[in-house]
Amino acid sequence: MNQILANGIGCYLSILLLLCTASVYSQANDSTNTVTTSQLLAISNGKRVKLVWERGLDQTTPADNLGPNRNLVVFDTDEKKERVLQSTSARYDFPIITRDGTRVIWNDMAAGEAWICNWDGSSKTLLLKGDTISNPGFIASTRWDSAAGVEYVYAGIANANRAGCDLGRCGDAVNTYVYSYPLTGLAISASQKRIVWDGTKGGTLCTVTYFQVSADGLFAAAQPTLGENCLGYLDLTTNQIVQTRLSSAGPLGCRPNAAPDNSRRWLHLMAGHSWVHMYQYGGKDNSFWARPDSAYPNMGIWSYGGFEAPRWSNNVRFMTGGASMALPGWTWDQASFNYQFYLERFDAGFTKVEKIVQVSHAPSHQSEFNGMAWIDNGNVTSLLLNHKQSSQINTKFCAQAKAAFDFRGRRMAPSSIRLNETRSAGSQGILIENGKIQVMQY
Repeated sequence: MNQILANGIGCYLSILLLLCTASVYSQANDSTNTVTTSQLLAISNGKRVKLVWERGLDQTTPADNLGPNRNLVVFDTDEKKERVLQSTSARYDFPIITRDGTRVIWNDMAAGEAWICNWDGSSKTLLLKGDTISNPGFIASTRWDSAAGVEYVYAGIANANRAGCDLGRCGDAVNTYVYSYPLTGLAISASQKRIVWDGTKGGTLCTVTYFQVSADGLFAAAQPTLGENCLGYLDLTTNQIVQTRLSSAGPLGCRPNAAPDNSRRWLHLMAGHSWVHMYQYGGKDNSFWARPDSAYPNMGIWSYGGFEAPRWSNNVRFMTGGASMALPGWTWDQASFNYQFYLERFDAGFTKVEKIVQVSHAPSHQSEFNGMAWIDNGNVTSLLLNHKQSSQINTKFCAQAKAAFDFRGRRMAPSSIRLNETRSAGSQGILIENGKIQVMQY
């Protein structure tokens, strides 16, 4: 009897210990979520923030920080917690939050497919199943067409894992074309597929992975086949590479991004992945630290991998990225298991990263990486219609062609061209008239 009583008491104490441990763990998680939520609301000035990123569950080679088995994870300041969006292990890559914040698009690199679901993870739907150049399976970016009220996805073939491509040395390009598709709800319209980049005329792309377009869809940042200069800014109306990586940006670079507005900014990582070089097409260029410890130099920790996978959000002041907070003496393998996901805010002049929030808090040997942020701007069109003359198009091309293009970069028939009488002859630029964005040559 005494032995039975002793065993019973032992079991009771074990259960109590487990419950207390679970309670402490839960409180710690709740505390982290609360802190992260308040930090995100502080950096966004009270605007709702949504984030999606990849969680690596293992690692097979030092070159792949995440390994083949991953989950998709989201964080929402309204929900005040982190949540697994897709728990089925897969080779998830480059998740995208749609411009209205209601859906998430991702790519399955192993299967060559692109998928979409609602923000709560429901209604998982196949968008693209790639098998040929004319039938791609990788969605790189989206764009909200304010005039038509339609969101477009931009797709091509992803070969980011080919030797050298991520470092900017691109000798085996396969992306002859990049296509756009209108997206309605959880489906795309394949019948309305359109070529937005023709590699036979403007140069093939090393990979479509980093193809990102401006708000009006007239320009894009990408990795064209330019050898060591495998970074460029593309004019989609003329199918021309109009700017490439400057020599001042260092010997190598990767992961170009186009600003989500019409400011004509674009950026890329520099060699060493500690700096970001930002270009103002037709204006000034600058570079600055992007690694998290640069904002907190007295933390006593440092970024072994610098800063990885920069991704501009839907708001031009914010980008996301991953960094490994390692200790001196750690190997690359050790550091790669400890990547965390960050939200960063540029200053108003885009000369530095002024504030950083660590979003993920993964334990050792689990990497958080490669995601995107969505900031509630109140109205998806407000970000796009605030620049009456938001870009300059190729003057020589327009002078020769004597043509005008609509907001999708398509040539307009003479009967549909409406002139702005306040403009002088020979001028060119963007005209917003009755809510319609037009590229005009007068």
